[in-house]
Amino acid sequence: MKSLKYFDWLLLIACSSIGLFHLTGVFIKVDNSPWGRHLLFTGICFFIAYAWLKQFKILPWFIGVLFIQQCTTHGVSVVKTFQNEGNIDWKSITILLMLIILFIRLILFHRPNKKPHAI
Repeated sequence: MKSLKYFDWLLLIACSSIGLFHLTGVFIKVDNSPWGRHLLFTGICFFIAYAWLKQFKILPWFIGVLFIQQCTTHGVSVVKTFQNEGNIDWKSITILLMLIILFIRLILFHRPNKKPHAI
């Protein structure tokens, strides 16, 4: 099960990196999103990282709802970018794939009532 610990680290680093990107977006214009949206997703990303460490019971549900929400924004972006420009929106595809992998990982190995594993 050592590989799962490494995978957990990768997920935590990815989630924290996305949180830092959004935190940067609060102060510096990094894309077309308003600073309030960046602030919201800063909180969401760091909540997910903290909840992952603490193995909160609600985490699979939270990730499921977040995935649905992200499909309405990033999923639509993937389709529109391809239809209008003929390009692939790799950022949105990466975010959606990461959420799917995170959700599958939670379904298979989430242990909410046990002592969290050492990472």
